[in-house]
Amino acid sequence: EDFTVRTLLDDQYRDATLLVEAFINRVADMTGYSVEAVLFDAEGKSILPAPAAASISGSTSWSINATHKTACARLETFVQSPSLWTAETPYLYHLVLTLIDPQGQAVDFESCQVGFRQIEIKGGILLLNGKRLVLRGVDRHEHHPVNGRVMSEADMRQEIVLMKQLNFNTVRTSHYPDQVLWYDLCDEYGIYIIDEANIETHGVGGELSQNPSWAHAYMERGARMVIRDRNHACIILWSLGNESGSGPNHAAMANWIRAYDPTRFIHYESGRPGPEVSDVFSCMYPNLDWMRSVLSDPMEKRPVIMCEYAYAKGNSTGNFFKFWDMVDAYPRFQGGCIWDWNDKALLHTAPGGQKYFAYGGDFGPDFDYKRFYQNNEDPQMCCNGIVGPDLTPHPGAYEVKKVQAPLSLTAANPQEILTGQFVLWNKHHTLSLSHLEIQWELIEDGLPVQSGKLPPVDLAAGQKIILPIPFTQPETLVPGAEYFLNVHFILANAVSWAPQGHEVYSEQFPVAFPVPAKPVVSLDTLPALAMVETEDCLRIHGAGFEVVFNKHQGLITSFEAGGRSLIHTGPTENYYRAPTDVDLLMGNPPASIHKWRAAGIDCLQRRVVRFQAVQVSYRLVEVRVAARLAAPGKPEGIDSEMVYRIFGSGMIALENRVVVDGRLPHLPRIGLELVLPAGFDTFSWYGRGPHENYVDRKRSASVGRYTSPVDEQFTPYVYTSESGGKEDIRWLSLTDSTGAGLMVIGLDMLHVDALPYTIQDLEAAGHPYALTHRPETILHLDGWHMGVGGDDGWTAPVHPEFMIYPGKYNFSLCLRPLAPKEDPAALAREAVEGVL
Repeated sequence: EDFTVRTLLDDQYRDATLLVEAFINRVADMTGYSVEAVLFDAEGKSILPAPAAASISGSTSWSINATHKTACARLETFVQSPSLWTAETPYLYHLVLTLIDPQGQAVDFESCQVGFRQIEIKGGILLLNGKRLVLRGVDRHEHHPVNGRVMSEADMRQEIVLMKQLNFNTVRTSHYPDQVLWYDLCDEYGIYIIDEANIETHGVGGELSQNPSWAHAYMERGARMVIRDRNHACIILWSLGNESGSGPNHAAMANWIRAYDPTRFIHYESGRPGPEVSDVFSCMYPNLDWMRSVLSDPMEKRPVIMCEYAYAKGNSTGNFFKFWDMVDAYPRFQGGCIWDWNDKALLHTAPGGQKYFAYGGDFGPDFDYKRFYQNNEDPQMCCNGIVGPDLTPHPGAYEVKKVQAPLSLTAANPQEILTGQFVLWNKHHTLSLSHLEIQWELIEDGLPVQSGKLPPVDLAAGQKIILPIPFTQPETLVPGAEYFLNVHFILANAVSWAPQGHEVYSEQFPVAFPVPAKPVVSLDTLPALAMVETEDCLRIHGAGFEVVFNKHQGLITSFEAGGRSLIHTGPTENYYRAPTDVDLLMGNPPASIHKWRAAGIDCLQRRVVRFQAVQVSYRLVEVRVAARLAAPGKPEGIDSEMVYRIFGSGMIALENRVVVDGRLPHLPRIGLELVLPAGFDTFSWYGRGPHENYVDRKRSASVGRYTSPVDEQFTPYVYTSESGGKEDIRWLSLTDSTGAGLMVIGLDMLHVDALPYTIQDLEAAGHPYALTHRPETILHLDGWHMGVGGDDGWTAPVHPEFMIYPGKYNFSLCLRPLAPKEDPAALAREAVEGVL
């Protein structure tokens, strides 16, 4: 009828005892019947000297399944040096149970996969097979964008493969037990499971757990989960449910489960339960300072796990590295589960026939997104996955993969980098690093100049060594160039979840070679300029180019070079962004978007205070534009001064000096917006990439040279928002099919994005299908761009160091024409006399 399997390891975690209890229906006299157990390894070879056998009795020591209708056979056998199961080494044995009648004939069979592993808590640390366990986890709902809650085996395999490729090793089955096949696959691929009972009383808190009349319902749901799933090696913790307060009914569940299954521990978070309810200290969306206080509390001795953290809603997942710095620093802090796996949206058809992912409100006749947010509602709360509904990774997924990788490579200081001495730390639980090849390259302004391979390093789990990387200083250092060392750890052989060559982890280091200074182009070598000023406009002519300012607007209205118009409008000041889901957060304090709208940051009006032009020399014209930006009827505002220096070469150096009134709230950005004519649709940049990144989410984005169509810079979050950002930009270009276009050089490093949509387009759309593609390219050049945050979705999850507060700000850049076949990197390495 049923059976229970347990594995017990000895004190050295080498040999094991296999315990099996088989239950047989008493359909007839069972006298003389017995049960035999045979254990096969992964190659199909029996590993026991002889089948383990036991006669049938009516007694049992550790199951509720033996009743007056059920007989029991208990088998216990020694297994020498079994291969141990972990998420990294998911070795499974095949157990076959045979019911033998008195004549020695086999009359029934059962079987299951068995993984030998042992879970313990010692010294406040959760251990697997005697070693500290780190949970690189994610919360998961059973969800498919077409089939809803129905998941096929292929769907589940696809999810597990992607999880493993993103360096996840744990799933919490939020908030109910999953279908049985999921556990079979997690046994097979190697995913730790926190198996959660289907109990949630969010609306009434702990009221039902305090009510004795609900005790049976609590007990039934816990017992059914444990009895059904108890034989799966992947399950490491039993969870008593979600957000249901805490009370006697939870304590009863916990004690029954401990008695029934003494080989695992209990997890529960809600109501701050003590050790009588939960064997681990579990928390949701912790403040890091509070987390440190918990870890230093002498009265709290349990392992600490975040059952939900890093609320991955839309463009978020900022600050993620901070949690993992703490996991590395505190042994009792053992990771957690990101909320959550995929966006819970359904594939739907728009009135125009476009396919899109639909969420709250999309299935009714009328829906007004702005009204929802004005009423403090949250229609897309279900879209908080680290991957999309179709499992397309969001950019934040690459940050997660990098930060929670099971190894790290670091250097203490620039001198250690120069000498090629790096600290390699194997953070795996079990595996050495012998399965990883190491590739490295030295790049010069984003292009490789040296490369090599290192043999796999047989570094045991948990250990550190000094890893030398044999790059050398190039014989000739290019003046003004920048050098980085990139190191990649890739799979030497294919595994069940990734092909050979899959990158598990990479790291980048700036290399401080004694690079000569940039060559300075003398002002005297530049072509001459002519300036013509009228009441309305200012025209500056040079060799093959013309710049036109509208004096009343204080803006460039035309920049032509080589017979091409390079700028449609701008640059103009920009202090707003299409709000992210975190900007739209619900709760206290008020959302950023509410503060911005109350201050009128989304509708600033620009008034030119002063326009002044001076021909400094025959080869240089300086233009100063002072402007005041404020919302209608509001005295508080932002003062901006643009200082342009137009050179005879066609280059425009621009310094923006900004003073933000102290009465204003924090700002999403301090920058400029340009609109480029149609045709400049190839975006190249030297900075962080290739994926979208922000100041608090950029560890996974290496500095390099990248090229992309402008159309591909848009990230299609289910709910449209700010997207496509790139940090630490040294230079960029937007070019046409001939390679001609506009180049921007950051005299200070910039945050940029280039999209075929305006901020207003993104804010109003609500869904990607509702966006109208513009032929122009909208280019944002920011001196500062606020982080995206993501600790949670209802407090103030952008950390202070990634905010932009009122004060004084200056940043500088250069605009210049780019001719076909010109090398932007070479142009960026030139310094021009007189540039700000």
